[in-house]
Amino acid sequence: MADWTPVNLGTHLYAWFNAGAITGLSNGASVSSWADQSGNSRNLTGVSGKNPTYATSNLNSLPALVFNGDAGLHGPTSEPDPFDFGSGDFAVTAVAKTDGNATVIGVVLQNNSQTDGYALYRAEVGGAFNFSVALAGTGNAGLDTSTATNGLLYGFEVISTSAKGYFDGDHATGTTPDTSVASGTPLQVGYGGSASSINANDAFKGSISEIVFHTSNDTNERQKVEGYLAHKYGLQSGLPSGHPYETNAPKITPYKGISGGLVDGGLIS
Repeated sequence: MADWTPVNLGTHLYAWFNAGAITGLSNGASVSSWADQSGNSRNLTGVSGKNPTYATSNLNSLPALVFNGDAGLHGPTSEPDPFDFGSGDFAVTAVAKTDGNATVIGVVLQNNSQTDGYALYRAEVGGAFNFSVALAGTGNAGLDTSTATNGLLYGFEVISTSAKGYFDGDHATGTTPDTSVASGTPLQVGYGGSASSINANDAFKGSISEIVFHTSNDTNERQKVEGYLAHKYGLQSGLPSGHPYETNAPKITPYKGISGGLVDGGLIS
């Protein structure tokens, strides 16, 4: 059986940012862009003069982008915003870890703001790290965790009229999703504030290894992404009991069919 990867989401794969796919950079080099591996060219661009740096070995000895609290990347600034999903179903899962510094709010990624659109971030309160998700029209909600410096799966999912935040595959909160985000506010990775200006209070200190966006109302697809990322980055022990990929990473099972082609990610011969 072959390993499952986001490629096997097929047309549901919307955007995929994988630090391991970056080539030609040495350790500590500035990262001015992060190419979308989905084939859809929804690339990220560095904030002028405030780029993250490349780490050849980070979480689970794999590459990552390092954010120092004054660095960020943003998505396309053209309208319509490709990361404004409106009323459509979508999910995003990001792998990140903090460096342990006491940033009040560190935004991993957001589209528009912490109370409009969606935002995934962490705060340190009383010495304990609180990983949170902010959803449109509601207050912040999150889970305390002891894995602050060891890495975490941040997730956000919209299916029909329900929006949910996830941490290591564990459902944290739910609310009614936004139907749009304000124009001129592209996806921001590693920082909050406006697209061209980084607010130190909202800037992330740590590393981001991988981000997967997909468009589907299939919960099993989200769980496959979580399983793929968790096992790749050594985070599987944090998955909740009963998660379908708690023990093993998702696989592709080849099987025979009537005619050649791909069905459900399986190879038919």
